Amino acid sequence: KVKLRILVEANGVTYEKSLEATHELLKPFINKLNVCYCLRQVHSLNHKLILTQSLIQSINQSINQSINQSNLLFVHALDVEGLFRISGSQADLLARKALFDKGDVQLSKDDSPHMITGLVKIFLRELQEPLCTAALYDTFLASAGSLDSIKRSIGQLPVHNRNLLQHLIHFLTFVSNNSHVNLMNHSNLGRIFGPNLFWKRQEEGAPKMDMNQLQATSERTNTITEKLIVNYDEMFDEPLASATSGRLTLQAKMLGHKKSVQWLALADQDRKVCSLDTLGLLKIWDSQTHKLITEFSVCEQGALIYSMITTSTDTIWTATSQSVCIWQLNGKLIGEAPGEAYSLCESPCGDVWVGGAQVMSIYSLRDIPKQAGTSPIKPIGTDLFNQNMFVLALVAVGKNRVWGCSSNKSLYVWDAKTKEMLKTIEIPEKRPKRITYVETEDSETVWVGGDEGVIQIINAKTYEVMNKIDNGGWDKIFVLTTIGSREVWSATWDIVVRVWDPKTRELTAEIKGYHADAISAILEVPNLKGGAECSNIWFGSYDKSISTYQLRSKDGSGESSKWSNANAKRSNVKPIRIGFTSRG
Repeated sequence: KVKLRILVEANGVTYEKSLEATHELLKPFINKLNVCYCLRQVHSLNHKLILTQSLIQSINQSINQSINQSNLLFVHALDVEGLFRISGSQADLLARKALFDKGDVQLSKDDSPHMITGLVKIFLRELQEPLCTAALYDTFLASAGSLDSIKRSIGQLPVHNRNLLQHLIHFLTFVSNNSHVNLMNHSNLGRIFGPNLFWKRQEEGAPKMDMNQLQATSERTNTITEKLIVNYDEMFDEPLASATSGRLTLQAKMLGHKKSVQWLALADQDRKVCSLDTLGLLKIWDSQTHKLITEFSVCEQGALIYSMITTSTDTIWTATSQSVCIWQLNGKLIGEAPGEAYSLCESPCGDVWVGGAQVMSIYSLRDIPKQAGTSPIKPIGTDLFNQNMFVLALVAVGKNRVWGCSSNKSLYVWDAKTKEMLKTIEIPEKRPKRITYVETEDSETVWVGGDEGVIQIINAKTYEVMNKIDNGGWDKIFVLTTIGSREVWSATWDIVVRVWDPKTRELTAEIKGYHADAISAILEVPNLKGGAECSNIWFGSYDKSISTYQLRSKDGSGESSKWSNANAKRSNVKPIRIGFTSRG
């Protein structure tokens, strides 16, 4: 809210008026005052409106600063233990409050989260009346036992009170959902915010409430606040504009990884999402509720992790500087193949291709045991390369191809059935590390990117370089992936996700999510419940967090585009002769 002080002088008498409202509401009022002032001058009335342009600019600047800094806690502080419970330095808190009262709302990520949350609580406590209003105090208390009644009470709030309440509860849901890290669940938050949202001034002459009444009232306000947090989606019908960026609406943010989250993959018929960080901690989440199911470590301390995939047999494969390991979804190790490995890919024929140091190894999923430790893991074929050549990324292309990009500025194309190398393509890219297959109605292309920030687009049938997207100032490319069959998404060092049209190769959108560092993994996850929300996007970040979004289609209908991988029926794996190699 903005406070506005107006002085008007008429016929020797000075009148003063103070207003408090949002900038959006005050702006038309100010314009009307200016119009009235001009008209009154025409009628020779000596009115003076003291409202300078510098004051308007100051109001605009303060509001813009507040909006830009509103995400500080969300981006930087959801993992802070005791958020909203622990008090910051009282001296710092009072000093910053004094600055806020003067209109200086500068905040930065270096400010103590406890100081910022302390300001929030002070703001709520020092309102002239509670956020949920004194008039509705008894109505809310009477509705404590029913969600429908609470929702009806919210509907009776003034629009600005309701909007602010929704913003606050929306943020508290993210705090509560990460209580395994910050130790602040919905019950703790209810006890903190109940007294700050619901209170009523004691009227003069009214009998004072005894201790039992106070305790009962406090418990009910805490319960209402707790229910607001737990049932946020039911209490508020419309999503917040601040939680929507273009076609993405924020759903959840998950914490708990100790290092950068660099790999995301679907498993168990899209019911689970696997996330892996650079420390080797693998977490398995429910793809629909975002709840953590289990977690385990996939490598020894000191090993470097280069890649992770999940296969059609619901096994997890990890490639590290020490070995390739195969895991069950419950965290049990099925088998291990020693040797450094950089890239992984399941071919259209039901094999797993592993790009290592100067060697390509191929494993048949038919030969992989389902139980842990029942037999050794051996490749069905290997192919040796030149010295100092490493396959850094692999992708399945079409019905019977596997493409790989290597450290020697080359692309390799193999036949997925015969395992024979079909083509070598030279590309002007020092370290091509990201590769994805894009299929549209009239074309098949392979997109390749790397450390130089350049995207090469190659015809998957003729092997010709069709287009080149130069570095636009974003430096390294960390992710190249298809979303449905209509878009290509890239994530770069500048913390921006870019959306490309695969036909025109033009940039159609730029997305900057709720992360403090670059996006390192992007995964499209189907909404198994169907309906309008058919597609969700998961972002993994170098800031050790995962955020999820509902994706709306370009026309705003909410319907997802056709799936390229997820929900596709897996073809039966044909038997392959043991020992068959790419050399025949």
